[in-house]
Amino acid sequence: MDRAVQTFDTITSVPGASCDARAIKILPSPIQGLTFANTSAKPLVSGVWSVVDAPWGGKAIEGPIKGCKAADIGIYAANLADPFSLTSFDYGVTTAQDQIYVQSIQAGTTEDKPAYTVRLGDESSGKLVPGVKYHFDPTKYITDPLFADVQHIRIFSVKKEPFHIILDNLEYDIVYRSPHSRQDYTMHVRHALPIAALCYAIKTTHAFQYGKDIVRGVSLGGWLVLEPWITPSIFDKTGNESVVDEWTLGQFFGGQAQEVLKSHWDTFITEADFEQIASYGLNHVRIPIGAWAFDISENQPYAQGQLPYLQQAVYWAKKHGINVLIDLHGASVESQNGQDNSGRRGDITWGRGDSLQKTEAIIQQLLAEFTLPKYGGAVTAIEVLNEPRGDVVLQPYRQYLSDLHPSFFDASGSRMEFVYSDAFQPVSMWNGDYTTPGAGTMDTHIYSMFADDLNGLSDDARVQIYCSYNASLSDASSHHPVIVGEFTAASSDCAAYLNGRGRGARFDGTLPGGTRRGSCTDRTGSASRFSDDYKHSLARFWQAQVETYESSASGWIHWTWRSEGNSDDWDYSAGVEHGWIPKDPTQRLVSQQCNSV
Repeated sequence: MDRAVQTFDTITSVPGASCDARAIKILPSPIQGLTFANTSAKPLVSGVWSVVDAPWGGKAIEGPIKGCKAADIGIYAANLADPFSLTSFDYGVTTAQDQIYVQSIQAGTTEDKPAYTVRLGDESSGKLVPGVKYHFDPTKYITDPLFADVQHIRIFSVKKEPFHIILDNLEYDIVYRSPHSRQDYTMHVRHALPIAALCYAIKTTHAFQYGKDIVRGVSLGGWLVLEPWITPSIFDKTGNESVVDEWTLGQFFGGQAQEVLKSHWDTFITEADFEQIASYGLNHVRIPIGAWAFDISENQPYAQGQLPYLQQAVYWAKKHGINVLIDLHGASVESQNGQDNSGRRGDITWGRGDSLQKTEAIIQQLLAEFTLPKYGGAVTAIEVLNEPRGDVVLQPYRQYLSDLHPSFFDASGSRMEFVYSDAFQPVSMWNGDYTTPGAGTMDTHIYSMFADDLNGLSDDARVQIYCSYNASLSDASSHHPVIVGEFTAASSDCAAYLNGRGRGARFDGTLPGGTRRGSCTDRTGSASRFSDDYKHSLARFWQAQVETYESSASGWIHWTWRSEGNSDDWDYSAGVEHGWIPKDPTQRLVSQQCNSV
């Protein structure tokens, strides 16, 4: 044993259990969740439990138990993300004689039932098919009467899957509330000793707790909602300077727009991106989607077809253990901010007529779809509208939030995290809103290049600005959870089309009203042209923000994951590849920033 995690002296009740269940919960790392439940008042767990290395790889948790005479070992709900299917993985126990038994699960064999191989050391029992104790409805369950007089168990997973172990001896029912999907499953355990263990090994899919856990994520900008600066080639191929957003792109291509966009949707983001995001230690993806993916009434020119890609993205996220925040980035016919990222550049007309009701209907569709069990609770949050211009639409926006908020809750609690934008208002303005624990999370976006004076800052001054957000974020976080849902290491607005297609940049004076600070050459585009000094500056800017947003708020989501290679200073993937963002976001590439300037 390499580390003691807890000694059990008392047993507390399990909410939602239909029997007189008792439980103890511990959170040792890297095991993210473990629950013991029993139907008697007698403590069945004794002594000290420890996290250990399994001899064949992976991690295990082990410890002594009481009263396990002639016990069977059973398994049910092999994968919490899909609790009604068994997937391939190994689990095992050790007996008091320190014999190790391994059970390898492979689904879809004899008579459409999983077959089981039990190994003792190097010896295999061959295939075992479940008998009468195997229950298909409501929960798959298998017992194996090979284990007797068990006084000590070791629970482990070689594969990166959550799993359950049951020690058999009695019969009872438990209503189990999955911490991942937040759904209730009735477990009828036959001849089961009243103890159940839930263990997550290595990678976890436990329910993310906003306001307690730190959000570390990236946005998949420019994929299902176009922005000309992220994918300029799609707009440049039109040869028409009046095509400036997704609305005018649809007008230009007409019936061919979906074919043009399908090629982009198929290739810009793939499962390989999710695999890489997970490998970088990130726990969230924020996926922008437009209302037009669901509704193109009123003769809107938008192309549709985004929804299947969003659904596929959620499955990929579930597979790779990433939480999904779906972000309604555009409000369809009416723009909420007049920017191209809303789908339609120009006038701000959202909030008039029935626009609130139409937008609310989109959120209701998202809630209905992504709370379905097939997604395994991978979608943990919905941002109900991205960046509404509060100076124009604050009153209808507040009404919209008030109308929608109850839909995020049911009798058992939160269905999904309610995320709302600060609407470009001071974060303190919202201090009186959604202050009840679990009521929601506020999203604020922090950039330092969209005002003329900020483009002329020295590196130290820019770092100081980022660090100075500590006060306002700390104060806001004392009222409700706050995440910085968009930020970047980039320090200028030099990226082509960043201010809109056909518009220049403040930094080099090509945007009307901008004061020239220098040349945009080598400040954006391909990172292969960036100097070491510039990359060091980007590392400082990134780290100063992460330090602040993790210490004073509930975390961050970087904008954006990738572009076409035309704006690498904004790309998380390019930042890792070229060395100004660490592969592990908990590590640091430069010295601490917020106590150094």
